[in-house]
Amino acid sequence: MSSLLIRTWVVHACVLCAGPLALAQPEPSTEPPAEGPSTEEAAPANVVAAESTTDPPANSVAPPPTTTTSAVTTPSWASEVYQRVHASVVRVASPRSAGSGFVFQARNRIATAFHVVAHGRRIRVTNQAGTRWDARIIGVDRDADLAILEVDGDVGEPLTLADPPEVGRPVLAVGHPLMHRPPSGEREGLLGWSLSRGVVSAVGPRRFQFDANVNPGNSGGPVVDSEGRAVGVVVEREAAGIGIATRSRRLEGIGSEPADEYRGRIQFSFGIDLELQMDEASMIGAAAHIGLTSPSGLGLELRGGVVSGAQNVDDDTAYGRHRSRGYAGLLGTYAVQLYPGIQLEFGLGARVSRQQDTISALELAFDGCDPTTMACEANTIVNRHTESSWLVQLEGRVILRLADHLSLGYSLLYDPVNRNVGHALTFGIGF
Repeated sequence: MSSLLIRTWVVHACVLCAGPLALAQPEPSTEPPAEGPSTEEAAPANVVAAESTTDPPANSVAPPPTTTTSAVTTPSWASEVYQRVHASVVRVASPRSAGSGFVFQARNRIATAFHVVAHGRRIRVTNQAGTRWDARIIGVDRDADLAILEVDGDVGEPLTLADPPEVGRPVLAVGHPLMHRPPSGEREGLLGWSLSRGVVSAVGPRRFQFDANVNPGNSGGPVVDSEGRAVGVVVEREAAGIGIATRSRRLEGIGSEPADEYRGRIQFSFGIDLELQMDEASMIGAAAHIGLTSPSGLGLELRGGVVSGAQNVDDDTAYGRHRSRGYAGLLGTYAVQLYPGIQLEFGLGARVSRQQDTISALELAFDGCDPTTMACEANTIVNRHTESSWLVQLEGRVILRLADHLSLGYSLLYDPVNRNVGHALTFGIGF
């Protein structure tokens, strides 16, 4: 047992002593090398030098791996692309909508979304310098929601068209979000030529999905890749972070034939109004209207409604009149755009009314007793009689329409037979 312990201690002692000895390095020789053939000459040709095959020292630091930095990974790539393309983006406005567009193929040709210019009249294009042109539609693709405009002027540098990049690649959307709300005050200078950044989320044969944030007003604007090429036209916003663009290559060939020229479509409208009429009696009621407007701005509107109200005809409150009026009217209209989504409409026509007056009077009844000869007990009764008549009124009307949904109108009514002047105010909701 004791001999075993002695041998164990000896082994540990040898190990401890061997460590420093192993680290000791021999002193370099000061003798000159012996003459003879060099090591390189003596080594065979197929033998690799020892310094290239031996492991590096333990305390050496490996050099960092060589990486290639692409333009997309640099922090300023989006800014550089934006500086190249934003001057080619324009603002597109029509009487009922506003959106974006971009120059392509020629310096006077603009691509946009079809639904932005579907009404086909009084389309205006504005570039970043503030120059404005009247535009005409030379071609549309309704299925792709694409339209091509032309102006008489130099709008800017055309963008190159390209196919969308693969999923995961970065893209930029440039346009005018929410531009149906004019920026002013603290928001002046915003919401125009603004940049959104994202990646391609999915690619289909006709359209692709991207996650750059877009809003109403971006429609028709370009989606560009990291090289500044237009790869898509914004046409939809499904939800936050889900934008849909039509492949820009589908613009090629549209508008190449004269038959492709699009002259607009007739716009149908329907609305319900709250109406207040004021002439001999003040009346309130409801009305409905249906209308159509041509691409030139001319249109027709058919209106109908019922109003009623009570009026005291003199200072004696015991005597009164209740008037009700049902009418139908036809107006010729002309619409003028004040701002995208805001238009002023003028109308001229006539309305025909069936008017009914119910006149009520309080009377005393003596039940066979003659109050002139004796004292009689009187009973109070209400005597009513109704008068009906037809009424024809000439109408001049002005309507302010807001975003196709709200309207505020004023009508001047004139009865040429009785030479009476009336007024009507309406507040409506359109569909």
